[in-house]
Amino acid sequence: MRKIIIFSLSMFMIVSCSKKKDDAPVPPAKETKVNKQPDKEVVMLAPKKIEPEKKPDAKPVEKTPKKEVFIKADIIPASTVATDKPVKHYQFKIKEKTVLALSSKDFPELKDIKGYTSRFDVQVAFDEKGNIVAAGFGDNKETPEFMDRVKKEWLAKVQNIKKGTPIIGKGGIDALSEATVTTEAILKYINALRTIHTKHFPPKK
Repeated sequence: MRKIIIFSLSMFMIVSCSKKKDDAPVPPAKETKVNKQPDKEVVMLAPKKIEPEKKPDAKPVEKTPKKEVFIKADIIPASTVATDKPVKHYQFKIKEKTVLALSSKDFPELKDIKGYTSRFDVQVAFDEKGNIVAAGFGDNKETPEFMDRVKKEWLAKVQNIKKGTPIIGKGGIDALSEATVTTEAILKYINALRTIHTKHFPPKK
């Protein structure tokens, strides 16, 4: 009986201790602090607009107006003052000798004589005996290439023409090939101006 009591007490104690152990409060687990960095605010930047490189405004190219070039072979100096009577004429010196010159532009009656394009100015200088000492041409609208040839290749033929020498017609001066119309017009002007000169300025004997 004694043994039973001792055993019962021992079991009671064991059960009591076990129960106390189970009822003991469990200490709360320590909270581990994790240092978190504050979230960075992400700012979305709008894409930068790339402006096209501005080039300096190009200056407009100014077209130089094409200048008309007309070949001239004036014999009357620009400074010469015209005399109106008996007809319009010009006096000046060539090689120290006084000459009298007429210009076709001063005589409306010669308006029907035309070159390849239109009427133009032909000038003729006479000595006191009525000889032609010089001939040339001024303002004109003939083809420059033709007039350049006339000046270089043909004009010498109408210089120093003695009084009475035929200019046009039989025995006259030949025109320049490939510039026939223009040179024939020059010959007609020269012949007509000689007629006017003879009429108004009778040559001295």
